[in-house]
Amino acid sequence: MANPFRKMLRGADVAQRKTPFIAFPYAVMKKFGDDKAGMLAALIAYYGFLSLFPLLLVLFTVLGLVAGNDPSIEHKVTHSALSQFPIIGNQLGSNIHALNKSGPVALIIGLAGLLWGAQGVSQAGQHAMAEVWSIPMAERPSFFSRLGRSVLLFGVMGVFLLISTALAGFSTFGSHSSSLGLPVKIAAIVVSVGVNALMYLLAFRILTPKQISFREFRSGAIV
Repeated sequence: MANPFRKMLRGADVAQRKTPFIAFPYAVMKKFGDDKAGMLAALIAYYGFLSLFPLLLVLFTVLGLVAGNDPSIEHKVTHSALSQFPIIGNQLGSNIHALNKSGPVALIIGLAGLLWGAQGVSQAGQHAMAEVWSIPMAERPSFFSRLGRSVLLFGVMGVFLLISTALAGFSTFGSHSSSLGLPVKIAAIVVSVGVNALMYLLAFRILTPKQISFREFRSGAIV
């Protein structure tokens, strides 16, 4: 005698396959569970948190070097940004000044060490992409390839951070003009959306194994 519970499940499965608006979310949830995406997301979040301090330290150190000839600009940049991090702000500030006062060799070694410590989040992202796309272990990028992708990812994120900052400044400048305020704000929003979409596309391309074509992940990256 057939199990009535299994018969009911089989009937529900047949019904959901025939109903696209039910089949699609069910397939997404099934894929999410099969790939253990929850664990992968937690891994990225964990390493992302650990990478936050060294990445911020690198960012503010570079900003301090760029604005080193103008103490007032350096003070405004570091203190305005550091004020957003009440727990680690003081530690960041003290370490920034220590790095800026060191010699060029020590500075390069320090920045390289910080980048090495921060690349855990990119390594976790690459691992997650390889798992989601079911790339066999033997076909996954080598250690040095993953390391190069991490450096490239940080470089891309840094460039887009500068672009976003410039757009924010442009929008603020336009808001002070009575005649150009609204058009400038709208243009800044549209450009920002495009810049963010491009950033995600590039980040997905860097993190995703080369076996996966751009066409296969572009929709997911934009969404």
